[in-house]
Order: sequence, then C-alpha cells, then structure tokens
Amino acid sequence: MKTLRFPIHAWLVPLAIGLAMLASGNADAATLENLEGQGLDSLYGTYVPRGDCKREPRVTVDDSGFAYAYAGKTTHSHSIEWPLTFMGNSYQGIGRWFFPFRASDNPGPVLMTFNADEKAGKLTFEPFSNGQALSPLQAALVKGSPYARCGKVPVQHSSEQPPDPTPAAAATPVAWTNLPAMVGKYQGDFDLFGSGAIAAELKRQLGGKLEVLRRNLQVGSPLRREGDVYYLSGNAPHRGGEDQAYILFDAGHRALQVGLWENGKLGIHSTPGSAIAPPAKIRSLLDRSPPTDATAAPGQPWEIVPVDGRAPMALATAAASPAIKYVSVFCDGSQPRLAMLLNRTPAPGALTFSLVFRGGMVNLPMTRGNREATFWIAVLDASSPLPRMLASQEGVAYLRINGVMQGEISMQGAAAATRSVLGACYRY
Repeated sequence: MKTLRFPIHAWLVPLAIGLAMLASGNADAATLENLEGQGLDSLYGTYVPRGDCKREPRVTVDDSGFAYAYAGKTTHSHSIEWPLTFMGNSYQGIGRWFFPFRASDNPGPVLMTFNADEKAGKLTFEPFSNGQALSPLQAALVKGSPYARCGKVPVQHSSEQPPDPTPAAAATPVAWTNLPAMVGKYQGDFDLFGSGAIAAELKRQLGGKLEVLRRNLQVGSPLRREGDVYYLSGNAPHRGGEDQAYILFDAGHRALQVGLWENGKLGIHSTPGSAIAPPAKIRSLLDRSPPTDATAAPGQPWEIVPVDGRAPMALATAAASPAIKYVSVFCDGSQPRLAMLLNRTPAPGALTFSLVFRGGMVNLPMTRGNREATFWIAVLDASSPLPRMLASQEGVAYLRINGVMQGEISMQGAAAATRSVLGACYRY
C-alpha cells in the first residue's frame, strides 16, 4: 500500500493527487416528469386508504404520473425520482420505490412504496429521514397508509400484456441502406441482431458481449438521426445508469460505435479506424453516466490508507459513479472530516453530498478544497450521524450530489475501517 506523503497544513490539493495514485491499484435513479413508456403499467390505478373508495387521499397512477385528490383539490407530482436500485442490485422482489415530491437538491421528504411488504397492490407512504417538514398533503398521505386499489384494476398496456399467441411478423433486419426508413421505429419493428451487415459488424465488435448489449437495450429509445449519424440507446429493465448502452451508425462509412455499461463501467467498441462524433442526446447520456475509468458496482471494500505526517484515513472507492472517485473519512487533529474526490468539476454553486443508507439519509454541506473544484471537504461535528451509520450499515450506500444519483460505495469493511480511523476524534 502506498503511503500518502504531505504535511498536514498543505494536505488539501496533494490529497487529491495522492488518492488518484491509488486508482492504479484499482440507486441509480431516474428523474421522471411522467410514467409513460417506463414499463410501470402494472402499478396503474386509483389507490385509497385500505381500499375504501369513499376515503381520501386518493392517489391516481397513470401515464401522466401521480395525482392526489385531497381536501377538495387535485395536485400532481411534477418531478418524480425513481431509485432503481433502492434495495440493492441483488433485489428480485416486486416492490417499487419512488420519491414523488423531489426537490431541486434532494429526493424529498416522502418515500412511496408500491407492492409494499411484497404484497401486490399495497401502497404506502412514509417519511424519509432527511430533515424536511411534511406539507399538509404529504402528512395526510403518510397518515392514510396503507392504500389499496379502488375499483377495477386498469387493463395493462401492450408493453406488459402476456405475449400474443399469434406469431408476430418477422422484424426487418437493419441494413446500412434502410436506416432512414427505420427512424422513429423501435426494436421489434427492426432486428439488430439477426442477419445482415450491421448484425455481423456488431458480432465482430462485441463477440461474447453481444448478449450483454441485447439485454442492455431491452428498454430502449427509437432509432433517431442527427446529421449523418443514426443512433439509439437503452438500458436493462430497472438498471438505468449501471447496465445501459448506445449504438451510433455512420451509414456513409459503414461504421459503428457501441457504448456498453456493465455494472456502471463504460466500455467503447468501435469499427477499426472510425471516429463517430456522438449526437447531442448521446453526449448528454455520457455526461450523466459513469465513464470508462469508473469502478464497476458494487465497488471495493473500505481500506485504511496510511498518510505520512498525520493520522491515516479510511477510504472507499465510488462505484458506478459519473463524477465521484473516492470518499474518505479521517481525523484532522480532534476534528472528524469527510473528503470527496471528483473526476470532473461540478456545476457552480453550493454542493451538498448525500449518502443514502437503508436506515436513512445523511446530507453534508461541502466546502471546496482545491481550485479545480474536484476536491471537497465536510466537517463531521459531534452530532453527525454519519460515523455511526458507516459503522452499522451493510450492503451499499447510494451517493448523491445536490440530489442527483452518483453511484454507490460498498459497506464491506466500513465498520472496522471507519471506527479505527475516527476513534481518536469521534465518540461513538
């Protein structure tokens, strides 16, 4: 293990450099304005307290999102956060979680759970521990839990209906010459993986990863065009941000580029000698997704890193994160602190770093620690619950910057490493 060497009075900038050197050794969430096309049709319907159709609040779920009828008024959730890996990557149950009252810098004060307790049709609302007060509507929704559907369950959309026993017509193989005719169409209308020159090129580029690409495009966009480049993108069901993909098609040069994320780590596969500039929508996807040098989820165990001239730090590598490389805690004299190293400069303004555990969420206002704004520091005072959370949680903690999901850190080894490092300056 490399020892970080710098005096305590000059540690801010060199720490970022020292942490980056360690890399040589080597839940997601979606923010929605509505639910259309998200594959959540099985949740649709009107829910009321205990299924009593005469009671309020009434919660209606449809393509437009969530609507609430209460005290003579009907309101809608205009920004919904869907934490796709809220219970961890290994969760296989029927529960679905949402933060229906997302604010600009946090997920909001209420957690909404469909199929709660693994019971189909059960809906609950509960306060989420982030220090925010509940509005009258939010308090009423919490008080009215649990909810059940009122009346007839709506017919599911075709995306969730059982397969039609009548064989469907064969999809058209995608070819370099018919790409213009496929613009606006979805997979199923065309075939990427069967026969033809494009399918053969995908097989050459990806080899054994072709099935990963197929899985990562199951929830996908239509084929689009920008200039001379055709493109599409998608993700595996409920795995946006970690298992997703895009394909760029340059028909003029008969070239492809595939971006393939596996557990939050990007790999690029291109036709040799080609260079395809990503269209705007793909650039936006790249900007908000983990890069090629990201660590794959669920990340690595916490470790204790020696630092020359001062106390050691407990270090965790962020996994599947678009922006965060490392998180560390340490004693700066008698003061416990948390540091965060980024791989890119964040948007200007105040920065709040959040860690979301299964037992609640901790928000930390951060202070910039270098000129590049890639290194940030938070003071952990005696009342901070974070050291206790790090010492007691299992699985993973999900990370956010100003409310935007930024991957996760493993809790493996966190208890021993953080207690050892912070024991000299924090009373548990």
